[in-house]
Amino acid sequence: MSTKEWSKIGENLYRRNGAIYHRSQIGGKRHLGKLKSVTIRHAKQELAELLQKPREKDELTVGKVLDFYLKHDCPKRNEQPRSGRQLTMEIGRTVSLRKMLGSFPVANLNHGILRDYRDWRGHTRACELDIITLASACRWAYRNPEQTGLMQNPMPMDRPRFAPTKQHCRERQPANADQLHLL
Repeated sequence: MSTKEWSKIGENLYRRNGAIYHRSQIGGKRHLGKLKSVTIRHAKQELAELLQKPREKDELTVGKVLDFYLKHDCPKRNEQPRSGRQLTMEIGRTVSLRKMLGSFPVANLNHGILRDYRDWRGHTRACELDIITLASACRWAYRNPEQTGLMQNPMPMDRPRFAPTKQHCRERQPANADQLHLL
């Protein structure tokens, strides 16, 4: 038997070259990872702990992400903390975000939630700045996964999608001459 072959030693557990690997579904995605354990009993315990982690990740709320963001003085893209008026403005934006989204799980953020927030807050520039602040907070939490547990940035990056839809000229063009005369 070659040492490069995989041998199944348990449910979602495999051995190769003396090391034990797991192939399991964590957080909706299939993963293959090497375990620290060398015995089957300890590998099963370690795998059980790994499978429990997504439940903890689901408990991460928008409020906790905003707390983490504020704790580090609302860092900019270059990871330098904000100060003065910029910091005051960011703190104000987090207050309105907390009112509606504070207890919402961060993993479930999507376009629909952002549209609901926009409708609740109103179609203003302040609402767009709130969403930019939320994106910055999610990016900061994603850059520090060991402290937050956030393994992927849940914030939709194509934010123009939840802006009011505009029709293209070809969608408004008349179908016949009578409609053209009406226009």
